[in-house]
Amino acid sequence: MKNGDKNTKFFHKFADARRKRNFIWSIKDEHGNVVVSQEDITKTALGFFKKQYGRNGEIAFNDIRWGIDLMPQLFDEAKNEALFCPVSEKELLEVMKSFKKDKSPGPDGWSIDFLIHFFDLFKKDLLSMVEASRLSGSIHPHTSSTYIALIPKNEEPESFLDFRPISLCNITFKIISKIIAERIKGTLASSLSPNQHAFLKGRNILDAVASTQECIHSMSVNKTNAAILKIDLQRAYDVLDWGYLQSLLTKIGLE
Repeated sequence: MKNGDKNTKFFHKFADARRKRNFIWSIKDEHGNVVVSQEDITKTALGFFKKQYGRNGEIAFNDIRWGIDLMPQLFDEAKNEALFCPVSEKELLEVMKSFKKDKSPGPDGWSIDFLIHFFDLFKKDLLSMVEASRLSGSIHPHTSSTYIALIPKNEEPESFLDFRPISLCNITFKIISKIIAERIKGTLASSLSPNQHAFLKGRNILDAVASTQECIHSMSVNKTNAAILKIDLQRAYDVLDWGYLQSLLTKIGLE
């Protein structure tokens, strides 16, 4: 047997083993019943994620309005003009170079390394795509389509609550999103509470750990009666209400 044939068989066995390990063989539905057929597992998944990402009818409109009214106006006319100005070739390239290079590709299969390497060849088309999105105020559905990968939170997940959904987006969608994020984060960072440690430039989530340790130490030294709660919160953007988000963006001045 040739070495090439041996290598091919090895990789096929490796791929089969990985596929079996990543396969969902059984899952609990919303009533706690274990389902094992692929048809029932699919129905359970669809029901769970439709509920997860759909509008929550139990939230009162007054509660939504109360949360929105607390926000100040962050973007005036001058900031809006800077935010919505045309994207330059330099800005596009800087944003692309800021991406991590080991991200999994989306439906288009393109990596950021590929586009950077052939930037001179693709830059006009990329700029046209970004400008079309900026001028229309929307992203084409083909560009925003994604793969959803379920990452288990523990060794033996029992229900879909034990999985973390990760969106594998097209690289072109990531570029547009990154440009928008880079433009608005300066204004947002200056207006967000200093207690928000993560996801902002110049802040580190480890500062939250240090603050917690100092708080516990202070209570211990002063013998203060207190209760400490450790809460496992879902990621906020997994259950966002898009109507609320759009109203909030309007309230802070994004036009």
